[in-house]
Order: sequence, then structure tokens, then C-alpha cells
Amino acid sequence: MTVEGVRALYPLKPGEGRKVEHHKSVTELHGFMVLGKCKPRVEILHPEGTVTGISIWMRDEGAFRPTCNDEARLALFQKFGPPDMDNTRRSILPLYADMASESLTWIEPAMTVEWREGNGLAAWSITYRAAPTNSAGQL
Repeated sequence: MTVEGVRALYPLKPGEGRKVEHHKSVTELHGFMVLGKCKPRVEILHPEGTVTGISIWMRDEGAFRPTCNDEARLALFQKFGPPDMDNTRRSILPLYADMASESLTWIEPAMTVEWREGNGLAAWSITYRAAPTNSAGQL
């Protein structure tokens, strides 16, 4: 899909409780998705004029604001089953055991889905990327 197609789907004034921001390489959607008690941020990635992926993420804003990590992770497992790859980084030191950065990947015919929890400023993120058009012949 082209940037023009994204802008046609998501006009600047979408309605009550929603906000759209169009930028050169990304379109940001606010208030379009609800997960448990959370409203994650949705970004449509189009760095070269065509959509290459979608990123959904929730920022960790402290103990009193829910991040819905468990709900988001469970939704991926329910939709795609067990992940195809687990690139989670864990510490062998007991003191740092809870500082793991979970990274799971599902490989679907038309896309790759990545889950990351505890990565920098985001509490979690889900990224959908279109599979390269020539990847089917390489399998």
C-alpha cells in the first residue's frame, strides 16, 4: 500500500478519542486500538513511500499505569501458536535475572511478526513486517 492509500484510510480528523499524525516515513495512530486497560501506540511504517510494516507498542510509564504485557503476549500466542525463534537475552547472574529482554519471532508466509518485551523505553512492542517478495523461492 502506498502512503496515499494510508492517508486515505486514516484522515487527520478520524473522530472521537482518536488522533492521526502523518509524517514522511511513518503514520502514527493514537486511540485506535484497545488491549485490556491499555491503548497501545500504532505506527504504520512507510520509509520509502510504500508500507513495509506496522509497529504496535506500549511505553512503560511507571507502576501505576498498566502496560498489558501479558495480554499482548498471549494474543500473539493465541493467533500464531509457539514462536519460530526465541532470541531472548537472559543473564546468568541471579541479581540481573529479571532484566531479560524477551525477543520472539513468528514467520508467516506473507510476514514476520516480532515480539519484544523490556526493550529500552517500550514495555513491549509487536512489529509486523512484510516478507520479501523473493523469499518464498529461498525456502
